[in-house]
Amino acid sequence: MRLSTMSLLTGSVLLMAGGLQAHHSHVPFYDLDQVVEITGVVKKFRLINPHPELLLEVMGANGEPEEVMVYAQAYAGQMREVGGWNNDSVKVGDTVTAAGHPGRGSVTSVMGQTLTTPSGDVLDMRFFDLLKPPGPRSQ
Repeated sequence: MRLSTMSLLTGSVLLMAGGLQAHHSHVPFYDLDQVVEITGVVKKFRLINPHPELLLEVMGANGEPEEVMVYAQAYAGQMREVGGWNNDSVKVGDTVTAAGHPGRGSVTSVMGQTLTTPSGDVLDMRFFDLLKPPGPRSQ
């Protein structure tokens, strides 16, 4: 392969990789230095790609109901295959507690880390937590 072709190919790959990283950077949208915990009633649950979402109705600071969108950091396929999520993991009307990073400027959006179901199960919503092996490997 000629050097100019190799340089063009390498440059193209590097440009695409930078774009993918920028797409998945959460810093512009969420305050990664804070973790909030919100409890609310599920109004909508969608186990969709690229990131599943829950719409929760929570009690706002002024005592009025507010809607908060909780986006999973992990991908839907990863949550299904590794995390054990399915379309019935969360049901409309369930009262759940989500922990995650608040949106910048307001808490109308949260990048979810964990979700506690009415039965007390804690479900992972983070990409890297779902990559961890389920326990110690046998020797």
